[in-house]
Amino acid sequence: MKAKIIIPFILMMVLIKPLKAQVDKETATLQILANITGHDMYTSFVHLGTLADAYMYKAYTQNFTLKLLNEYIDYLSIVTAELGKLIEYGIITGPDIQMVKLQMEAYIQLKNEATEFKKYVETGESKYIESYETARRLAWKNIAQMLGLPQDVDPVKDKTKKQ
Repeated sequence: MKAKIIIPFILMMVLIKPLKAQVDKETATLQILANITGHDMYTSFVHLGTLADAYMYKAYTQNFTLKLLNEYIDYLSIVTAELGKLIEYGIITGPDIQMVKLQMEAYIQLKNEATEFKKYVETGESKYIESYETARRLAWKNIAQMLGLPQDVDPVKDKTKKQ
């Protein structure tokens, strides 16, 4: 398990190339933004999974879980909108636009993941575990592709059913 956590951080450090004096400010800004966004997407995915686990194993109450989910859904909406401004204001141009759009899509998928789990927490209906799992897998596929990580993800075990 530690290897799964350490590998992305090692990848991030290897992928962050030292910025030389010759690199213009725009290129440096884009590289820094890409690295920070990549890290944020990764940790957001882990955070949502940890939150779901904490609720399913009764470490968090329904009220506390809903509070965190609502805050996270709001955060993911804000980040998506802020990334959109990079395109809207012409700050990002050329092929960088496609990368920002992929990042925006990843944040939208993370928001969908959080929203589906919120539905489960609110209703207790196990059908939302399935929709959460679908959203979770789609979010990871996009994030892993952008970060160059393995795309496989362990399936969620439905704790609402007798095993």
